[in-house]
Amino acid sequence: MDNKKTIFLISIVFILVMTMGRQNANALDEVTGQGLLFLRKWLEDALYLIVANLSWRWFKKSGNNFFEN
Repeated sequence: MDNKKTIFLISIVFILVMTMGRQNANALDEVTGQGLLFLRKWLEDALYLIVANLSWRWFKKSGNNFFEN
């Protein structure tokens, strides 16, 4: 596997793991009533956008034969 495919797959796994962690954190916040929930979710959303943007840039740079190599 070349570097572009590896980075793309790592970003997909990162998004999946962050989503699972977010669901667990939401259940914890409902129980404990912690503050700063909005700020934490906003920071997580910013991370999602950064990873998605970088993944899309690498995907565009790789050309049309991304999954064929």
